[in-house]
Amino acid sequence: MSQYVVLKAITSNFVTAQRRRFDEDFEISGERPYVTASATPPKFHLDDRNIYIKAAGGAGRGPYTIANVDTTSTPIKYSLTRADGASVDNGALYEETRLEQKN
Repeated sequence: MSQYVVLKAITSNFVTAQRRRFDEDFEISGERPYVTASATPPKFHLDDRNIYIKAAGGAGRGPYTIANVDTTSTPIKYSLTRADGASVDNGALYEETRLEQKN
């Protein structure tokens, strides 16, 4: 769920007080707050196909489809499904670095 920050600076004292309440990802300049850092967008998206789990020795396992994208974890993790809709490895989550998409 997206969160929205609404801030209306009335006086410089208000701005100073609000600055202390925001974490380091936000900076207030004048009356307009802005995000100074943002999250990296996911490499893969829901229903992306031809996803393979990389293997150390060569050919990876797959092809699979992205079933879920967990953007709350760091790094971003994904669950996969087979062509028949069955979960891969009982719904295990895979880090982005372990996956690749082949065309």
